[in-house]
Amino acid sequence: SPVAGPRAEPSTGARPAPRVFEDVRWTVGQALRTRTFWLLNLGILLVNFPGASIYIHMSSYFQDKGMEAPAAAGALSVYALGALIGRAVWTSIILRLGLYRALVAFAVIYGSGILVFALVTGPWALVAAALALGISIGGSAQLQAQIWPDYFGRRIVGALSGYGALMVIPAQAGGPLLAAFMFDVTRSYALIFLIYGALCYLAGLAFFAAPRPKPPAPTAAMFEGG
Repeated sequence: SPVAGPRAEPSTGARPAPRVFEDVRWTVGQALRTRTFWLLNLGILLVNFPGASIYIHMSSYFQDKGMEAPAAAGALSVYALGALIGRAVWTSIILRLGLYRALVAFAVIYGSGILVFALVTGPWALVAAALALGISIGGSAQLQAQIWPDYFGRRIVGALSGYGALMVIPAQAGGPLLAAFMFDVTRSYALIFLIYGALCYLAGLAFFAAPRPKPPAPTAAMFEGG
């Protein structure tokens, strides 16, 4: 006789059980009173000086290094390509290391990329350094977007992002002006790029000193699909 296969279970028509995840119960005031919040913002502030500045001056930097304008524009496109690749690279790094370690790694790698970019000579070396620099900065937006929900829960992300923006805006507005001023004074981008690399290392120390804080209250179950 034929062998019977496994019997299909009758459909009950019931909806699947909702997935449960945990979200910490921080208030805005509690988050603002933690050392972690301010150290994270300090790190973000420091990396935003070069992050908001270097790409604006990059074409001029290439030409200052002897490239013709069309070649400088092409090298800038290589930097943009690196930033696109960097999004996938940093997604993998975050999944492997976790956000805390990835933040420290990002600051150190980005700072090192800036220092290499400031010191290399020759068109091909500059293009390669631009690609590496783009890959290193590619994770910046993703990492910064994940900080607040990962450290303090999703309920107060908007408020913490708003307070954080008040600290970041001066770097984004002043970074390009500082680079232009330093170029006018020294007739070179080398010094300001070296300073920016050092700021990234300081950001790495700030991130290292800011592990995820202990929640002030028990976690609350949140539901999806229910």
